[in-house]
Amino acid sequence: MKNIIVVGAGASGMMAAINAAKNGNKVTLLEENNKPLKKLLVTGNGRCNITNMTWEGDVIRSSNIEKAMKIINKFDYKKTIEFFNMIGIATKNRNGWVYPLNDSAAVVAKTLISVAEKEKVKIKTNQKVISVSKQTDGSFQVEVEGWAYKADAVIIACGSGAYISEDGYKLAETTAKKYNARFEEFLPALTSLKTNDSSVYKWAGVRTEAVIKVIYDGEVRHRQKGEIQLTDSGISGIPVFQISRYVSKALKRGRKVKIIIDFLPEYSEEDIKSYLEFIRENYPERTDKQLASGLIAERLSEHITSRCFDLEDSIENIKNYVFRVSGTGDMKASQICTGGIDIDALTDDLMLSKVPGLYFTGEVVDVDGTCGGYNLQWAWSSGTVAAQAASKQ
Repeated sequence: MKNIIVVGAGASGMMAAINAAKNGNKVTLLEENNKPLKKLLVTGNGRCNITNMTWEGDVIRSSNIEKAMKIINKFDYKKTIEFFNMIGIATKNRNGWVYPLNDSAAVVAKTLISVAEKEKVKIKTNQKVISVSKQTDGSFQVEVEGWAYKADAVIIACGSGAYISEDGYKLAETTAKKYNARFEEFLPALTSLKTNDSSVYKWAGVRTEAVIKVIYDGEVRHRQKGEIQLTDSGISGIPVFQISRYVSKALKRGRKVKIIIDFLPEYSEEDIKSYLEFIRENYPERTDKQLASGLIAERLSEHITSRCFDLEDSIENIKNYVFRVSGTGDMKASQICTGGIDIDALTDDLMLSKVPGLYFTGEVVDVDGTCGGYNLQWAWSSGTVAAQAASKQ
């Protein structure tokens, strides 16, 4: 029997603790917050998008996507669904997006905690880990305020700082740097984008289908289509979330980033012009704002026409609206972060190559995904793989 300590009781940490305990180990789970799985409760708007059945395209982002997928495939979405079914969480499929049948993240959290307790995992909350150190005898010392735990193996799963106010996630960075492992700074991902244009307050509250293109260094870098949300400070919604990690990185590198928005992607400029000229001919008393509001939301029409000289200028802005990005949502307002320990500093079982017995899982590894359950799948997969390896190592 090994003594294994897991730092962080989020999704990956809880999964690691359960699997390590199932393998016959003595497991202690240390959590800085006053309760486990705090972030899980808000995933999927409280419904908990457990995983996804579709793995095509740009759904996982990392410096080594092939390695990340190799780890995910060791405990893939099929095994995830089977695991949750076996512990009493029935699931349903919504076009590939998998949710609990009861749409309750709270029940998922309670069930995982009950399984951990059944496996005799010691869950200790309000435990802020200060440091993790390898000892000369090969063991580890895990230091908290006023105490030090001994362990044969340690799994660091303390998250990235997204959606939480505590700073325990910084432990991953200090530990990685202690052992000279490359660590990318955490930056907001799956988040909103902001602009310095104060006039956008006019469009606040509008939801609309659009195509958005990310441009920096003079090139179109990324493209997304779907429903975006217009806010009093910028833009949000799933299409925006999907490209936000790239915008975060570009801004950090000093790039000037702009988003080109097509508010009527199904129609050409010529189609729009012909239609509006026809309406104007029959209703010459209508203003440009009134004409545009026959095609797009009134508040969006008000904003666009207020910055245009004539109808042709308005049409150009409807099809090629220039949104100059000044920043992203902050860490606490972001669903996840990009960044963390370089996956290539870890083995295929997520052990730090230079330090046998020390593992990193979940968001502290520089792997992130798009919306749709991909980040939770990474949590379940990485937690399971690390725990199984720690049990055998």
